[in-house]
Amino acid sequence: MTEQRKRFCEFLFEQEGRNQYMAAIRAGYSEKSAYQQASNLMNIPEVLEYYEALKAQLYEDLRSAFIFDASQARKVMRDILDDGEAEDRDRLSAAKDFLDRAGFKATDKVQVDGAIPIVISGEEKLND
Repeated sequence: MTEQRKRFCEFLFEQEGRNQYMAAIRAGYSEKSAYQQASNLMNIPEVLEYYEALKAQLYEDLRSAFIFDASQARKVMRDILDDGEAEDRDRLSAAKDFLDRAGFKATDKVQVDGAIPIVISGEEKLND
């Protein structure tokens, strides 16, 4: 992978993928050919892989940064749940959130309608 292609990906990433033309220009491609170059670059597997690797790294960086925030948020929820003077609705909301995040989310109600065929003495009738 050339440095110019890497720069294209990095500039495109900085713009959140919104302007391939400008990323190509900033990477050093001429303004005349930037549209075509950008289009071509986005069809090259190694360019797409590098761009996806940049996104994956950002995702991991954000997850790492939010670990401490998540821990603090959990403590706040726990404090609300344990606070006997908190509003019932707030305590209930915290309890539901804990259960949801632990995988104990309440089952959504599902309504199923349909007809079941019943065969009586060789005749089929629909039970509505």
